[in-house]
Order: sequence, then structure tokens, then C-alpha cells
Amino acid sequence: MKSPSLRYVFFLFASLLSFLLVTVGFEIWALTSMRGESLSYAFANSTDYTQFPSIAAFTYAPFFVVAWICASLGRVSLPRAIGLFVFCIVIFAAMYYSAYMRSEAYMLQGKWTAASLAVGLVPFESWPVLLVALVARLVLGRVHVPAKA
Repeated sequence: MKSPSLRYVFFLFASLLSFLLVTVGFEIWALTSMRGESLSYAFANSTDYTQFPSIAAFTYAPFFVVAWICASLGRVSLPRAIGLFVFCIVIFAAMYYSAYMRSEAYMLQGKWTAASLAVGLVPFESWPVLLVALVARLVLGRVHVPAKA
């Protein structure tokens, strides 16, 4: 992708799509598998946090940062940028899967605070992934790049 704005739009769209798939998808999965709720009930109750834009933005922030880092790397190498993006999203998916499953297990035990914090703290827990992504961006952006004269 030659155009810088097109790179950023691509990665922002990919991050928004992956954010929705990861957060909503695993919440629905947790509701149906752990609680035994119906799929229609899980769909209806899976996006409660979108009523509060600040919470939705906070939850989306790590995905946005990864998109920005990868779009920046895309200037040097688009395949490396896509690889880094997929790597980070897979880690986020594992974090959210674990968090939603723990949250539903806590709900079944009546531990309401632990249930809300299991998912609510994932954006805070994602900073090591973002730090690794930033270091990887710096390293991958320099590998096999000719020296400037």
C-alpha cells in the first residue's frame, strides 16, 4: 500500500473488526457455554458496554494502538506489519477468552466483583503486549533496510 492514509485506514478497520469479533464473540461464547444461555439471549446482552462510549473506547484502545503501530510498520514492510498485527490480535484473543471464561465462572459462584474485574482489567493487562509490539516494530522496521547514506 503506497498511500499512508490507506495503510492507516486498513489497519484501523482491521482492528475495529477484530475488536468486535474478539470481545463480542467471546462474550457470547462464554454466555452460551458456561451459563447455558440461548444464542439469542447472548446476542441481546453481549454489547451492554457500548451504551457507555468511554468504556467502549477504553476497551478498544489496545486494538487501536496495535493498529497504529502496525500501520507505521507497513511503510517499511506490509507483510511484517500484517504478521505483527495478527500476532498481537491472537494474544488479545487469548486474553479475552480467558477473561470471559473466568468472569462467567465467578458469576456462577456469586463473586460479582471478581467477575466484573476479570474482563474490565484486560485493557490494563495488555500493556506488555503493546510494549512488545512497539519493540517488534522498531526491530522489524530495521531488518534488511538499507543504510541511509
